[in-house]
Amino acid sequence: MPSSGSSPAIKLMQITDCHLFADADGRLMGVDTSQTLDWVLELARSLPSPDRLLLTGDLAQDGTPDSYRLLRERIAPLNVPSHWICGNHDNALAMAEALADQPQTLSKRIVMGSWQLLMLHSQVEGEVGGALAEAELELVERSLRAFKGHSLICMHHHPLAVGSQWMDRIAIANQQQLWERLALAQGQVILLCGHVHQHQERRHQGVTLLTTPATCFQFAPLSDSFGVTEEMPGLRTLELYDDGSFDTQVHRVSPHELTINRELMGY
Repeated sequence: MPSSGSSPAIKLMQITDCHLFADADGRLMGVDTSQTLDWVLELARSLPSPDRLLLTGDLAQDGTPDSYRLLRERIAPLNVPSHWICGNHDNALAMAEALADQPQTLSKRIVMGSWQLLMLHSQVEGEVGGALAEAELELVERSLRAFKGHSLICMHHHPLAVGSQWMDRIAIANQQQLWERLALAQGQVILLCGHVHQHQERRHQGVTLLTTPATCFQFAPLSDSFGVTEEMPGLRTLELYDDGSFDTQVHRVSPHELTINRELMGY
């Protein structure tokens, strides 16, 4: 939704699907995921500084405390408060251990003027696909009933088909329960996801769904089976306005060259 032109209530930056290893030289499908994250963070530093940094899952590939410490180290120069959620590859306990001195990083609800930010846990332990536990759905319902402003809801897994059969099989399994609660919103709602490793913007039942390029490699869109593209890593910026309008843009790194080992397909 285009902005009204008023001063933004808050500026946000989303970084997603880093797939880091404890070893900074770790590779996934031949991609040095620490290096590609550095490319994205270089890009981030070239943009206006956001008020908050949103990290929306699959932050680690090996789920070790050291992989999350590596991420903390990499984003520290941005000097921006961050909020983290787990993806299917993450380990919630290891993430919490690495962030023990920063409990606000794992906050579930943050009020920012006329907007509230909800950070939902969609991971199902041992599964690639996701679901929202009853406690997460209750948080959504309670927050939407009580808050008269607008809502940005972050989760790793997508709650709406994105047109890739294999990916849509590993979306949020109980997405209809979420959509029933979203109808309670008293203002605008944006859903912000990772997981799909591609840029999409969709509207459904008056809600905007945004997905964002990964900091490593990108999945082929509109694909029946797993595939990757040569598109470069990226990030998303958002500006949220008091009246519920917003501006958003995807930024991609350049002029780096990404090399993917297609003999190691799978993630």
